[in-house]
Amino acid sequence: MEPTTDTRPTAASLAAAHATIEQHKERGNVAFRRGEWDLAVSHYTSALELNSDTVLDVQVHANKREDFETGVALFKQRSMLWSNRAAADLHAFRHDLALLCAGMAATCDPDWARPWARRAEALAQLHDFDDAVAAYDEAIKRAPDEPTKTRLSQSRSAVKEHARASLLLSQRPDILYDNLEDSPYGRYRKLVNEDEGLEAVLRVESQLPAAASMADAFDWCQFAVLRLMEQKSEEGFHVIPHQAVSRFAHSLIINPRGFHPPLGASVSAVHDFFETLSLQVRMDLMGDRTADWAGLGPLVTEDQPQPPAQAPYTVEAILEDVEERANKANGDWTKSVLAIARPKAVLEAYLRTQLVHAWLKDINNNLVEAIYIYEQILNILMTVSTRWAQIPEAARGARDVFDYTWGRKVRCIYMQALQKAHRQARKWRDGTPISLEDLTVVAEAIIDECASTSGQINPQQDPREFYGYQSMPIASAGAMVGYVLAEKARTRENRRHVGPYWFYHKEMGLAAAKMYAQAAKTLPLDCPERPGFLYCALIYDLRAGVSMTLAELFDRATTAERAYSYTEQIFGPGERNIEPRWAVRLVCQHVRNQIFAMCKRDSAVDFQPFLSMKLDAVPDSIEGEVTETSKLAYTPPRDQIFCYIALHKLDG
Repeated sequence: MEPTTDTRPTAASLAAAHATIEQHKERGNVAFRRGEWDLAVSHYTSALELNSDTVLDVQVHANKREDFETGVALFKQRSMLWSNRAAADLHAFRHDLALLCAGMAATCDPDWARPWARRAEALAQLHDFDDAVAAYDEAIKRAPDEPTKTRLSQSRSAVKEHARASLLLSQRPDILYDNLEDSPYGRYRKLVNEDEGLEAVLRVESQLPAAASMADAFDWCQFAVLRLMEQKSEEGFHVIPHQAVSRFAHSLIINPRGFHPPLGASVSAVHDFFETLSLQVRMDLMGDRTADWAGLGPLVTEDQPQPPAQAPYTVEAILEDVEERANKANGDWTKSVLAIARPKAVLEAYLRTQLVHAWLKDINNNLVEAIYIYEQILNILMTVSTRWAQIPEAARGARDVFDYTWGRKVRCIYMQALQKAHRQARKWRDGTPISLEDLTVVAEAIIDECASTSGQINPQQDPREFYGYQSMPIASAGAMVGYVLAEKARTRENRRHVGPYWFYHKEMGLAAAKMYAQAAKTLPLDCPERPGFLYCALIYDLRAGVSMTLAELFDRATTAERAYSYTEQIFGPGERNIEPRWAVRLVCQHVRNQIFAMCKRDSAVDFQPFLSMKLDAVPDSIEGEVTETSKLAYTPPRDQIFCYIALHKLDG
């Protein structure tokens, strides 16, 4: 019988292992300082693997006090490595992995404050402000000294301020800028104060090169709004000249983000501004009988009651009115460039002003009224294109608002208003609901129109024009088709019910995800619509039951969340309170909890092997109707993670 070999780790082997671990940690720190996040994670992970092997060796042979002390030291070292890796993952926008790392660090050293601070940072970046504040509270409880407690308290206060700002209409555009001068507002003030005053702002548009960045392209739109809000009369009322309204209409056409209040603007100030702008728009429509076209009637004064609204002119009547005026002034206007100049300018101003008029109703949730105004604009543009087809281009002014690009963007704005109205179950004036078919017709019209003009804008020579009038409309229309497919996938006749859960129609869900993914791929990195499209593609893949590992889930969520960083460098805080993102974050949270529950049984275990597990199809359920008994009606596939999304109510 051969003697047994003692495999107890020696002081020398423990020292060698410790030196190797520290070497990997230091290399990770160097990579971290250089901003090489993936390399830093790789070194921290190697150190954790060596640490885990050493911990297991000590645990197997532990029978002395020094073994216990060695184990405690190893776990403290392990906690620091997890915390460092969490920081690197945070910088790489891998928030879910960062939260898992922070949780593992807290498990290894429950009394250490830093893991809780890491958790708070990740939650704050995900805009989960309430949980972030709670995590900072836990970190403050564990702070080893007053300076650390003060620093953590300041971070907690900053998160609360960020949360408050995100709820206000006047959320601060500079909040994600390290330097206020880099924000749109800061660049505007520099133009006004240090260059040549407001005249410099007016020249920004004309000076933009064809290959300007998105930031430059949209700055002047922001400037136009800021100028409007700063112009006041001696009595303190806003002074909004017609030219400014016209510029504002143009900014709506090329700026998909729309209006963003300037730094420090209060909710009441913004409200007053829009009230004044709305009144000014009506006043602009009063001239040249365009009030009759819009059916507005005269303005109301203190001693004159509101007259009943008139029926707006038909498109044919408006164009006949324009042509009649031109003929009276100059004879046969179809043969003269100058003859149509004044009537055409009136019609052009009318269309611009009506666009602002509709948009103001749109943002105030008067969607049906806005939709009818958008339709009138589009009908005029379509009728002009055929009615004036034989007139020389110079005479009919086939540029600016009469150019196909302007109408295309109005159609995109109109389509978005229709989508909002459909979500709110709005109805047309005749009482019929705004349907998915209505959305499909508009989306297909945009796609066909873009196809018909393909090649007219060279993306290499003019990338801004190509984005604004070709790729962006195609992406918006494609995403709208995805929305229609997703809505059909969840209707009662198409969805599949099992116990308390209901699943999306698989083929329709996959098709919806594909449309959103293609739309996101079409857009540049800094487009504000891209993050939402990526989240839609992910949630509809999940609901359709795409075979996806947990690592793939976290990776796609990272890609979608990182997309906000590109656009927020230009526009400021992005809108994250959207249903697809909320649903994805809920799924990720559920998956993290299950992984963490499996890892928590042994602090020396790494969560990495669990990331190869598959995620089952994600169904919806009615909140309050899922019980332990009802769950038995559905048996998820073996060795797969299962989670569902609870809804407050289910539509018919």
